[in-house]
Amino acid sequence: TGQLLGHISALWTFLYSRLDSPKKESLLQLHNTQVLTILRLIGIDDPNEIKSHLAEVRTGEGKSISLGMLATLFALLGHEVSVTCYSDYLSDRDYNDFLKLFRELNLISKITYSTITSLTNRLMSGHLPNYREYMEKFLKNEPVPLFIQQGREKKVLLVDEVDVFGDKFYEHTYNPAFSIPIPDLLLYIWENKQLFSSFGIEEAVANLRNTSEVQNLIKIYPNLEPLLPMEIQKMLNALQFFPGKRILHRCFPQDNQIGYIDKAGNLGFDRRTYPTAFAYLYYSEEGEERKICNEDYKERFLSMSIGCGSIAYYKIPGFFPLKFGLTATLRGLCPQENAILNRYKFTKRSIIPSTFNKKDIVIEKTLVISGVDKEFEYFPKILEDIVSKCQAGRSTFVVFKNTKAADEFSKYLSIQEVRTLQTPEKLTEMTRPEDKPSIISRATFQGTTTLITRVFGRGIDFVCRDEALKSCGGVHIIVTFYPKTLVEEIQIRGRTCRQDDEGSIRKILFKPDLIRAKLLLEEIFEKGEEILDYDQYLSAKREELSSLRWAKTAGILERNKKLHKESRALASNIEQSRNDEGAKAAVYSFFGVTPPPTL
Repeated sequence: TGQLLGHISALWTFLYSRLDSPKKESLLQLHNTQVLTILRLIGIDDPNEIKSHLAEVRTGEGKSISLGMLATLFALLGHEVSVTCYSDYLSDRDYNDFLKLFRELNLISKITYSTITSLTNRLMSGHLPNYREYMEKFLKNEPVPLFIQQGREKKVLLVDEVDVFGDKFYEHTYNPAFSIPIPDLLLYIWENKQLFSSFGIEEAVANLRNTSEVQNLIKIYPNLEPLLPMEIQKMLNALQFFPGKRILHRCFPQDNQIGYIDKAGNLGFDRRTYPTAFAYLYYSEEGEERKICNEDYKERFLSMSIGCGSIAYYKIPGFFPLKFGLTATLRGLCPQENAILNRYKFTKRSIIPSTFNKKDIVIEKTLVISGVDKEFEYFPKILEDIVSKCQAGRSTFVVFKNTKAADEFSKYLSIQEVRTLQTPEKLTEMTRPEDKPSIISRATFQGTTTLITRVFGRGIDFVCRDEALKSCGGVHIIVTFYPKTLVEEIQIRGRTCRQDDEGSIRKILFKPDLIRAKLLLEEIFEKGEEILDYDQYLSAKREELSSLRWAKTAGILERNKKLHKESRALASNIEQSRNDEGAKAAVYSFFGVTPPPTL
């Protein structure tokens, strides 16, 4: 195995180095931390058995390179390898970085890079029933082939930033749906929205049932008819609250599409729901709100989406007998997060030493700003710190909780007259993928300011090649919200002090935001009490809130386990529904509707 790894490393160096350049940095080689990481994970010191293993690797030390090498090694040894990450952008970037090597070794079919959500969806091709296909067959009253589960042997899971799984996915479910294009029906409802808003469900169903659109639907999907009242009710509910702020604030029109930000911070454009359909129609109408300027969306997004089950995310690692995870924050995990990882039999853990002479980050005093108006009382304090650092020859990252907060501060900056300040750049979920690399590369030069959202506070490697910036103290980070966990805080710190660079960080927080997040209590200030050490106080409150959240986990997992089991039963009943009226009734019962009487 060690010899094979050496050959892979040599080929990687040959393929990716600039052999026509005499400069030392043109020769790409694995450095000591990457080699040690790989050797520890494959158990080179314990040749009897390779076991599931977690390793902590400091930020800026090439976790993605280690994962790519491991994926290549296991694929050459005959394994099917899934490399997963929370971020679309990082997953695509890392896959493309290794694509030349995978092609050279003919491993394209053996190695898959994907987000955790995409991995879960892919498991419906052999490991779980394809719930969407099953629902389509049921609605069309067509036979469904019996599900035969694939074997799990020779399958390897490599997880980048493994702590995100516990924080963002463990308590949730993936909910596939089967979509039926119904553009004419939804257009009819939209054009008559005032009329349908006044209808009750029975009147609306009666009105729509006689339309040619619904009649054609029933011809193609004969088993759909009992579900129609339920779906029409969902349409009317979406119409009733549209275009309310709650719906419009969740969707982001961009490039003639409607995007949504998922729990991991990815901006996706494939959601098919009734609020999404009406959002397309709203933004396609003439007027100042028009942001959808073509007709392509009608067949794709004006659809009826029939939910067809739930997959519990906590079940996903169990499909892989061999698992490896990398993170920069293994020692920052709370007891509950460690318990999650223990559940998946990560029997070995390693802390990988750094190749570099790591500098300790300079943590400046946290500021908590009182007031009611951000523009006049809070934002000037952030600007003051930015200007101070830029004048000292530094660059600054300002980290915001979400895109809305970043946009508010960006708008504030646009009307300030600060001659010494370069125009800030923004790196948010709304940034187009093709623009991200250039923004990231420009962020680490003297005098620059980059506004980023919290999702970019991890995983992004801000490489500094500006020697003048390094000599002046490196990148300074301003955090404008209190991180949800210690892990998130460590990750944000990791955007500076890369390898052997210097850097600093400071939290500048707005007191009303902390009160809304229940990290501060108004009673403290009403009693005239003074907080001498905000970091200590807020850290204790964060742990308290985290304990309350984790206390609810057992009940949530039990619910998800039930949904997962019921979804498997739904698939089984669909398989039998053509020949068993009881099974067919059970399918309708899953949706809470009464099946039509048997003739």
